[in-house]
Amino acid sequence: MVALGVAALVAGLGMRGGRSAAARPSGDPVVFLKGVITQLVRNDYEHAYLTLHPAQQHVVSRQDYVRCENQTPIIGHLDSATVVRAFDDLVLVPGGDPHPVASKVVTFRLRLTQQGLGTITLAHTVHAVAIGGRWTWILTPHRYGLYRAGGCSASPPPGAPA
Repeated sequence: MVALGVAALVAGLGMRGGRSAAARPSGDPVVFLKGVITQLVRNDYEHAYLTLHPAQQHVVSRQDYVRCENQTPIIGHLDSATVVRAFDDLVLVPGGDPHPVASKVVTFRLRLTQQGLGTITLAHTVHAVAIGGRWTWILTPHRYGLYRAGGCSASPPPGAPA
């Protein structure tokens, strides 16, 4: 069950970002992303959706996003989300600007535990960008493609990045 929950976490958490012409938010993007990770691990998709990139909110409604993500809830408890690396980079935002945009790239080491099933540790890299003076996150290209096609299967092909 932890493995299924982790796959859903990685699929839903494939956060990348873009920027807008708006000023960079004053808040720390690393703290923002840690908050999103925490929401997703707690299966709090309602709140996580609120900070999803606006271009992706046009592709999937909050109701559909929450319904789909709840089909494969994260099983377990987030013990820690430790920053391994953080840097600035350019990224393409699926459904957004067709040109690379500035993002903050953060790799976290996540430690999840589920009673009776043990602990799993994994590294996951996510992106945050400023849109309209606030931080946003985006879905991975794979996950975005599922929603764009009207589906919400949480199971990417084996070995494929979510």
